[in-house]
Amino acid sequence: GDVAAGEKTLAKYRGSAAGSAEYAGFHGHLLLRLGRGREAVEAYQQAVRLGAADGRWWFGLGQSLEAEGRAAEGREAFRRALATNNLNADLAALAEQKIR
Repeated sequence: GDVAAGEKTLAKYRGSAAGSAEYAGFHGHLLLRLGRGREAVEAYQQAVRLGAADGRWWFGLGQSLEAEGRAAEGREAFRRALATNNLNADLAALAEQKIR
C-alpha cells in the first residue's frame, strides 16, 4: 500500500528491467499516482515502445498526458488504446468517455 516506497524500489532496479513493458507500465502507474505526470508520461512512452499492442500502456499514457495538460495528445492515446481491442470492459468504457 505504500506507493512511494514501491516507486523507489522500482526506480532502484530500473536498469535491470529496461526491456520490460510490464515494468515500465507499472512504474508509470505509480508515478502517476504520486502526481509525477511528466515522469509517468516518459515511463508509459517506454512501455508503448516495448509493447505497443497492449492497450493498458496506451491508456496509462493517455491519463498521464491529461495530467500534464496535454488533452489532445491524451485523446489520441485513448484512441490507440481502444484500437488494440484488448482493454477490459471498464478501461474501454473509460477510454471512450475520455475521447468524448
